[in-house]
Order: sequence, then C-alpha cells, then structure tokens
Amino acid sequence: MLISAGGYEGGLVGLEIEIHTTNVNSSNGKQNVSYSIHPAFRFLCSQGSIKCIATGEDFLICGGTDETVQVYNLKKRRKHGELMLSQGSITALGAIGNLKNGTIFVGNELGDISLYDAIDLSLLRTLKGHKKAVSGISIHKDKHVFVSTAQDRTIRLWDLRSYLCIFYTKLNHAPIDVIWSLNGKDYLILSETELLRCSTNEEVDIVTFSPAPGDKCWFQCI
Repeated sequence: MLISAGGYEGGLVGLEIEIHTTNVNSSNGKQNVSYSIHPAFRFLCSQGSIKCIATGEDFLICGGTDETVQVYNLKKRRKHGELMLSQGSITALGAIGNLKNGTIFVGNELGDISLYDAIDLSLLRTLKGHKKAVSGISIHKDKHVFVSTAQDRTIRLWDLRSYLCIFYTKLNHAPIDVIWSLNGKDYLILSETELLRCSTNEEVDIVTFSPAPGDKCWFQCI
C-alpha cells in the first residue's frame, strides 16, 4: 500500500506500508495483523502549495498554485515529466490507466477540464461546462464516464467516448470533492455540511453533519 501526501510548501512524500498477518489460532482462523512503514519517495513537486493528487496504475500526478502538473513514475520512483499550464491554479486531478496508455485529467480554477495523454503529455481535449473552479474529478471503473464537481454548485457526468456532458444538476451546497464507490454503482459528493450518496438509478441518501469551526472532512472511498 502506498500513501502519498502534499504540503503547503510544495513537498510531496510517499510512504510504503506493508501488512503482515500471522495465525494465532488455526482452529478459528484468528490472525494478528501488524504494519511496517518505509519511506518510498520525497520530491519537491511545486513552487507553491500542492492542492490535489491523483494516481494511475503506475504513475502519480500532483498540481497546485504554480499552474504546473508534475507526473511521477511510481515503479522507477522518478519524475516522468510535467505539464506547464497557464489557465490558473490546478484545483482537481484525475488519472486512469498506466503511463503507456493512460489519461490525465486536469481541472482548473476557471472551470475547464483538460485531458492529456500520459506517455507524451500531449493535449487530447478540453471540456467546458463548469463556471467556477473544479473541485473534484472521479473516473468510473469501466473508464467510459467520469463525474466532476465545481464551486458553481453543479455536478456533471461526462462520456469519455463522445467527450460530451450527458447529465448535470445543481446542488444545494458547493461540493468539496466527488468519488465513485468501488462497485461503480454509486458516487459520493462531499460538501462542508453533508455527504450525498447518489446511485446511478437516481436514488439519493443524505448524511448531514455540523463540523466545528476549522474542521475539515475528507474521504477517499466507500
């Protein structure tokens, strides 16, 4: 397991976590679980604050306030390349596939989402629709659609074969992030006061909460 984190000063660190299990009682299958943590990498990723990170199968990308996206090869533990952009701060990232056939998704503070080829970092397409900063990008496990949220309080579903927005709706609160569930049947939308669990058959479950001042809520997958 790899855990990566970015900081306000542009540093990017990775920790490799190994999980060890030992049988305690063979009759009931009870096991002891222990963990060992090892440094995996440490890079200076940005001249400004890192605002978002995403991973593909064998690469990691990070972006922030300096308008660049850094791409790292996780197998070789070294930099693969970078995207030098000029459309405002990078506010959301997504990635699918590997370095040979993958795609990088870059959302910025203007509401645009640009797609790049992972191997040569060439621009494939720019998708427009959001009116304010993109806050979240999540690609479905079948790689045919992805969902995005933005500070304009909208969520949009995009078809990756036609590059068209096939659904959008307005939300009550500005979303912080969005992610597909592991089974691909639901997606989760996080705001400062609620978590929406939306299914592809248009059912919605709402969990509301009242965070204390300064508290932040974060989720990766459910």
